[in-house]
Amino acid sequence: MSLHSPACSEVSLAVGEPLPGTAAYNDVFFLLEHCRPWAPKPLDSDLAPGLRATLARWLDRTPRSRLQLIRRPETPRARAATGGAASTALYVASTGGATRWVRRFALGEGGRGLDEAALDRLDLDALLETGEHPRAEPVDHPLHLVCVHGRRDQCCGRHGPKVYETARAHALGGRVWQTTHLGGHRFAAVTLTLPDGLCWGRMRAEHAAHWLEATARAEVPLVDHLRGRCALDPVAQAAEVWLRANGSPLGVDDVRWTATEPLGADRWSVHFETPDGARAVAVQRRALSEPRPKGCGEEPKPAWALDCARGSG
Repeated sequence: MSLHSPACSEVSLAVGEPLPGTAAYNDVFFLLEHCRPWAPKPLDSDLAPGLRATLARWLDRTPRSRLQLIRRPETPRARAATGGAASTALYVASTGGATRWVRRFALGEGGRGLDEAALDRLDLDALLETGEHPRAEPVDHPLHLVCVHGRRDQCCGRHGPKVYETARAHALGGRVWQTTHLGGHRFAAVTLTLPDGLCWGRMRAEHAAHWLEATARAEVPLVDHLRGRCALDPVAQAAEVWLRANGSPLGVDDVRWTATEPLGADRWSVHFETPDGARAVAVQRRALSEPRPKGCGEEPKPAWALDCARGSG
């Protein structure tokens, strides 16, 4: 970002770029607890060579998968990382399908920790199919990620830390992590809750308590800031957000996508099951009148909105 160009998040807000339908389309997440400095791209960070190779292979062979580096820099373990192992745990999260889960693997030599060779031998296909592995520790609560990745974009570095610090100070703050880029710098601060795979944008410190408390009750809060559910494509994401903003129940599982029907150029009918029965949402893509940069320092590009209304069928 130059001294004279506005921040990408400011431009996005000024041109009225909507949030619904903008979450990254991923249903498998690899979260590596890595306490040393993060490069702009996670795999370019100071990772052990074998660990980097395994993660790169997993990403290449797993459709719609994503690597996030995570950390809590204020903890003793993080402060001690410069003298020991930089990567201390790996979480695998599945956000699609009938069941959603998070599993934790300790990393390192000896004890229950997996060394590089053991991690390389891990049967990832079996883990993703069953959610089970003898060395995996189930995580029985939500994990909350806040993008603070200032080396990737200045807006994330400016807005993310304030949300993270407020969330960590909450009674549920033990579930909160800093993370690398979640997609959509211009929507900073960006947050993600796993394993539900719900992504929010333009979050601020005053939203943190409600975010943590409602998700602990398996509710979907802050619908005005909801970008979408990562396991759905952008059209279905936007349709679900519209349903939730227009009277559907708050529960995470109260709105279940069943099908998306193309209706022609830039038009769809998206179908859901809810406690009140089947619902359909009509979606139409519309070009915004003004372009916006996707990130700070980038050239403005065309932007789109996914307009939704009650559908039929």
